[in-house]
Amino acid sequence: MANRTKMIYPVDLQNHSVFSDGSFTPQEIIDLAIKRGVKVIAITDHDTVDGISLSLQYAQDKPIIIVPGIEFSCEETAKGYPEVHVLGYFIDHTNPEIISLTDKIKEKRHLQKRLMIEKLRQLGFDISLEEILTTVNSSFGRPHIAKYLIKKYPNRFKDIQDVFDQYIGIGKIAYVPRQDKVYIKEAIQAINKSGGFASLAHPLIYQNSDAEELVKMFVEMGGKALEINYPYHSNTKNTTLEESNEKNKIARELAKKYGLLETGGSDFHGGIRPTQIGDGGISEAQFNKLKKIIP
Repeated sequence: MANRTKMIYPVDLQNHSVFSDGSFTPQEIIDLAIKRGVKVIAITDHDTVDGISLSLQYAQDKPIIIVPGIEFSCEETAKGYPEVHVLGYFIDHTNPEIISLTDKIKEKRHLQKRLMIEKLRQLGFDISLEEILTTVNSSFGRPHIAKYLIKKYPNRFKDIQDVFDQYIGIGKIAYVPRQDKVYIKEAIQAINKSGGFASLAHPLIYQNSDAEELVKMFVEMGGKALEINYPYHSNTKNTTLEESNEKNKIARELAKKYGLLETGGSDFHGGIRPTQIGDGGISEAQFNKLKKIIP
């Protein structure tokens, strides 16, 4: 029997580039995917579509299909879900609805990071917003701050996670709560108006009962799909491979129960995590089912 950990899925529908918080350019992601034998990838940068045109152009003469996508950071705090990620697939990345929403998010995100940088300055770090912005392509994330601190203070931090654990992780001394998240329904509506469909990302980061309640709410708001193959063991702390497989089994059962399409992805971020392109995903047959619902 093949080793489950060695499987490379031919379709990987969650990848992040330097246009959000990944460390690879879209071109590097595409080249690596081809090298690993992946036939279809989605570029799903956080709250931005700025890397899609470049991805589509670069892949034109290459043996790979690019699915235009996005991953919105949403919240339903009043309902017990302070952070929910909603993936959009087959979107028209030039659609005014998508552009308007991502521009609004970008403005609020810059405010949050400016306040975090000010806290770090008060703690004695010699950094500035202007310096860090030179390293940002589009969507400004905390990893940009972490990478800059590592470069400037190599003897103080060993990696990005270390910066998060000491200073900028949720609840840490320099953390500032985000104000840029949108509601799930708002994200779904923008995705639908752009000609795509919405999928709920990594639903089993919650307890099983909470995950099902979230899935029900997602369906009621117009969501069409569920991420059913995701490498929880390499993307979340203290999760074993066996636990990851069980979570994906539950996700598949939920997708069937609520009549949802199936998506899957690695959540590849380049060198920031151990996860590789193709470590999560779906089969070509499953992908063909997704294509059938696109006008």
